[in-house]
Amino acid sequence: MTASRRLSPAVRMLLVVGCLLASAHAGILTPEWSRPLTSPVISASRRSTESGTEELFLLLADRRVMVVSLLDSLTELGRAPEGTAALVALPGVRAGAGVPDGAAADANTALLLAVRTRGAPGSCSIVAWNRRGQPLWEVPAPELRGIDSLVFIGWSEHRAELCAWQQGEPWLVLAGREQVSATRLNPGFIPIDALIVDLDRDRAPELVFFDGRQLAVYHLRQNRELRCRWPDSHPTGGQALVTSSARPLVACAVFDSVPVLLVLTGDTLRYIDPLTGVEKRRLASDSTSGLPEIPRSVCASGSAAYVAGEDRVGRSYLAALNAWGAAQPVLRLPLPGRSRVYELALLKNWPMPLIRTGHGAENILVYAPGLDSATRNAPGHSGTRLLRVLPLRIDRDTFPDLVVVRTAADARWRVDVFSNRLGIISVELEEARQALQRAALGRDGNDVARGIRRVAELTAEIGPNPTASGPEARMLDQYRRAARRRSYIALAGALLVLCLVSGLVVLVVFLTRRRRPGTPGRQIEDKPLPTRYALAAELVAVDHNFMSKGNTPAAIERLLEIRGRHGLVRDRDLGRLAHAPEVRGTALRDIYTSTISRLIDATPTLPVLDFIETTARSAPRGRDLETLELSQEEYRRRVRGPGIRLITIVNHECPDCYRRLRLFADPEFRGTLEHIILDHLRHAGNWAEITLGYTVNTQWNRRLLIRLLSDSPHAIPLRDPRAHITSQLLELAARLGPAIETPRDDVPLAGPHEKLWLRITDYIAVLEEIRDRLLTP
Repeated sequence: MTASRRLSPAVRMLLVVGCLLASAHAGILTPEWSRPLTSPVISASRRSTESGTEELFLLLADRRVMVVSLLDSLTELGRAPEGTAALVALPGVRAGAGVPDGAAADANTALLLAVRTRGAPGSCSIVAWNRRGQPLWEVPAPELRGIDSLVFIGWSEHRAELCAWQQGEPWLVLAGREQVSATRLNPGFIPIDALIVDLDRDRAPELVFFDGRQLAVYHLRQNRELRCRWPDSHPTGGQALVTSSARPLVACAVFDSVPVLLVLTGDTLRYIDPLTGVEKRRLASDSTSGLPEIPRSVCASGSAAYVAGEDRVGRSYLAALNAWGAAQPVLRLPLPGRSRVYELALLKNWPMPLIRTGHGAENILVYAPGLDSATRNAPGHSGTRLLRVLPLRIDRDTFPDLVVVRTAADARWRVDVFSNRLGIISVELEEARQALQRAALGRDGNDVARGIRRVAELTAEIGPNPTASGPEARMLDQYRRAARRRSYIALAGALLVLCLVSGLVVLVVFLTRRRRPGTPGRQIEDKPLPTRYALAAELVAVDHNFMSKGNTPAAIERLLEIRGRHGLVRDRDLGRLAHAPEVRGTALRDIYTSTISRLIDATPTLPVLDFIETTARSAPRGRDLETLELSQEEYRRRVRGPGIRLITIVNHECPDCYRRLRLFADPEFRGTLEHIILDHLRHAGNWAEITLGYTVNTQWNRRLLIRLLSDSPHAIPLRDPRAHITSQLLELAARLGPAIETPRDDVPLAGPHEKLWLRITDYIAVLEEIRDRLLTP
């Protein structure tokens, strides 16, 4: 997963934040230098270098291009051509570093790309410069009319791939020295927030656009899209959707190596799967998940995710998010007067709430990832309005520095650079703790005392905490007490080793003598899938015939017969039935429920609805898949039209049965079902349907019916066992029958449009209900 980069729409600057407030903890972010500007900044772009640092390029209104880097504090690179509206810096790469050779040469030669107006209004071109500010080439771009900003995405066909904003709408631009092409990205709305992020880890970034209630994800390399839409209001009675573009409303977090889109829609925070669009979790302001009221802004970097907002009385808060959908811990910000958090940003993984006061002043605070209120930091700086705050890695440490473009009293415009000591202090603190540990192991009391003082000083520099030096002081006391007992440690260690060796020998002898002859039977976890289906059916029958009726002796006898027939004599649970006279009500219920739990938990399962929908969408014609939920009467009265549809028949006894429906499955079963669905859609003419029906005949008999209908002239040769699809169906029915039923040559299909049907018994739902019933007091 690559780090996400936020785009800049025309209505929004890179980050609009407040002016920096002086604080008592100004030792972490310290002013490095400050330079005045005579003209406002209209465009900014960062560029990573091969040395691990970054350069910042600023385009001023008077066409000057300024650069900030490790070597240049604030240097004029050159003057842009007349009419230049935006610029973007290409990252420095090496040939063979994952990009084409031609693209690497272009990146190292053409440092800056800019959009300028040529002659008549509405006529644009792309201009390239090198590091010395000399123009290299200029190529007209007839599709472009009025570009507001540019953002670098990657390389495609030896050309720079850019996202351009034109009158508030995104465009995809491919710029090279020979040709420039532009394609309009039409998400169907005007975005107010956007991201560039690699969602599927294929080293090709995706584009994410959002307007407060609609989301669009573009997979550029795979040429596919994902769209989501949410209602304008919520039953919680929350506020209207936020339409201001001054705060980020969508972010990408990575929880347990899985990317998740965090989307703010009104007063609800949603966890969205970026590949399928499925909503995994939802945090509402009135829920018990820990999210306070009215979230305003969300940001994330890797597993570090934060949300900021305010409650009903206007008090601001900052909360950390995790993979389970909980907002903990929650930090209430003690802001004076009418101060509010109007945006949230990240300095690496340290959250930065951006504060706007009621007097027009704008401030910024920096918090540690633990949200300890004592670790907040504000750079020693004051001003009237902060135009842009850009993280820029000027030094080679692990934390980015901070570049601020603002207004000031002593000059109309000013650029300030703040040196970030977080990375240096973190490295020094780790080295001090390692030195303290070495001193303690080396039995040197003076070095231990010096190490404790050094750790306490560095901890206090990050954030004053009265109890920060407590562990180090306790370590010194323990070290002094341990010095009086060192003479006994060697003897105690020798005795302990002797005891362990003796115990190990005794254990080996005991296990060798206790081992029974013969090969033990395999347990449930080692059984093949057909055996597990048969075992599930027999466990359901045991409950239906004996357990639910209180016939304990007959249930034990039946379980003993199942244990012997399936080779489970040495099974962890069923093996306890060898002492049948001692097994009674509670013990039998524990054995039975434990066997059911292991059978369900140890067997790979297949979520049927998600699998069918994902497989159908991956078909050549599946991008236009339409999902419907119909009653039986609506299904009979519907009029078929052109298209691809997935229809679920409503079951009033189990309203959510399709989302919870799982089946025991192995790779062979998944492959057969996937092959059937893809062939069904590929051979269809104007229309094709996949219909799912769920029937509950009795409490112990539940089945799923999958029907495949289309107007294809082809029919499955059920009478020819040598046909490929017929042989697969026969093998599937022979392996997993009667849990899975398929049509035979002597059973005709329902109608001329029905191509195939599969009837599958849902054992998992029945076993889970039996287990819940037995575990309920």
